[in-house]
Amino acid sequence: MNLNFSNDADIGGAIISVGASEQWQISAMVAKMREVVEVPEEPEPGTPQTPVQDGAPDKVITFETLPSGLLTLGTGATATTDGTYLTVVANYQNTNCVVNHTFGEGRITFQVKRGPMMLGFHMHATLGGWQMWSNNGLTIQFGWLNGLNNALDEFGSVALPGVMGDLLNIEIETGPNAQGAPITLRAWKAGDLRPVSGVPVRTYRADGTAGSTPMNKGKIRIASQDSNPVVVKSITIRDGSHAPAFSQASFVGRWTPRWEYGRPVMATSRPGASIRFTATGASKVSADFVRAQVSTENPVVAIYRNGAFVKSLEVTYSGTHELLSGLDSAVSHNIEVIVAGVSQNDNRWSYGCGLQLFAIHSDGVIAKWPTGLPTALWNGDSLVEGRAAYVGRGTDSLNTCGDRTYAVLASKMLGREPIVNGFGGSGLTVNGSGGWPPAIQSWNNSMHDCQVVDESPDLIFNSFGTNDGNASSAVFRAALVALINSQKAAYPAARIVVIAPSTGTHKLANSQAAADTGVHFIDATGVLAAGDTTDWAHMNEGGHVKIANHVVSKVNQF
Repeated sequence: MNLNFSNDADIGGAIISVGASEQWQISAMVAKMREVVEVPEEPEPGTPQTPVQDGAPDKVITFETLPSGLLTLGTGATATTDGTYLTVVANYQNTNCVVNHTFGEGRITFQVKRGPMMLGFHMHATLGGWQMWSNNGLTIQFGWLNGLNNALDEFGSVALPGVMGDLLNIEIETGPNAQGAPITLRAWKAGDLRPVSGVPVRTYRADGTAGSTPMNKGKIRIASQDSNPVVVKSITIRDGSHAPAFSQASFVGRWTPRWEYGRPVMATSRPGASIRFTATGASKVSADFVRAQVSTENPVVAIYRNGAFVKSLEVTYSGTHELLSGLDSAVSHNIEVIVAGVSQNDNRWSYGCGLQLFAIHSDGVIAKWPTGLPTALWNGDSLVEGRAAYVGRGTDSLNTCGDRTYAVLASKMLGREPIVNGFGGSGLTVNGSGGWPPAIQSWNNSMHDCQVVDESPDLIFNSFGTNDGNASSAVFRAALVALINSQKAAYPAARIVVIAPSTGTHKLANSQAAADTGVHFIDATGVLAAGDTTDWAHMNEGGHVKIANHVVSKVNQF
């Protein structure tokens, strides 16, 4: 594969050429159908699992000094330090002190002196969100603060130990975003043992509103009752980045650190996302997966070693699953575990359910396998994520070819890491399966209230229309223009490509929106032949190969 660079401003300075031999290799690689899905036997109840330490130290925020950017103070708020303790006066009704760290799911522990206080951990810009507060220093309440009218909705409380002025640990444990999952509160004196069990103060509802699910990436807040100062020594965060896998592997695509019933995990809801690592001196490798409690189907992964497909694996339970065995321990192995399928009907928007990884186990050494390649973002529907590529395999997950969708294949041919962001049933004007909103609301989110913050694609593809048949051409065109303008604002250096889907729906409006916004257009209609689809729309593996080759050939001409 050759990368040739020019000063052609129309394509942002890079022309990528892929020879016929590389295209043939990609086609041959995907020609082998995965006829058998290997299902591991579930271990007997009580079978001990190899203990694995968390993969990252706690994030501890201390206040010996107040460096620029650590705090954001509202009008009238004050924050000072004596070299050990932060003292804050910020009346919660009209101002606040924001600690500029984010928290999504897991445990957050405030070490604070007993007294009146308010501690927020998923704060809205309007000052509202999930809060813990004490009006009198006797108990700590948990609930929701409406930032518009300062109304407090209490869900539970815990008695505060010790006496006024004692240094306490006040902790909330939250996650996952699942109906019925508990939110627990603990309070204990500094120096004492952390209570084994917390007090359940809330369970999540299922409606997916901001008030019912935690606001991932939410801000941490310190506020006071009236003018009573709040004295804080530290804030400790333990979240999904403490999963051992976080430091063991490279994660390609959209992954989110999650907290699944007390276990830190790396999670994704997208076919095409992958886990990459190198195993050295290893004869076997296994993965400790954690099933999302709200998942209704078994996720399916495809395992590759040194670029070659080895087998598929259905994740049927929470626990250790063997990935590979019989490896030559005298050499290193580059291993990629790609999400082949997850249920499209599970509520992936509100709950982010899909594949969740806690740790990788091996008798050798496991290390991250970063490629250093740029990324390509693929937005679209079920055609992008590889739905219904197979027929009769049993479940939606088993019938999906997430590891061999055209987005993954074309990315490899273009020298890019794929970020596959396709959702069955979705479009520019309609909601998709699993509660997924229209693209303008969701294209840059991992899930509900969890905006992507760590991506920088240099290629962005949009392929919509198949599910927007009820929208007029004008409405669809305007929606696509708005989407492209949003992408330009978020990633001004990226080249954007509109692909009219193979179904031909809204082909003209797609081309018009591309012209309106000055981006590239690829027509994928007429590429497929009889036998390339499993129904009127969805490609089989051969169809995905054809679309991938067509897209790559057009990109090379830009």
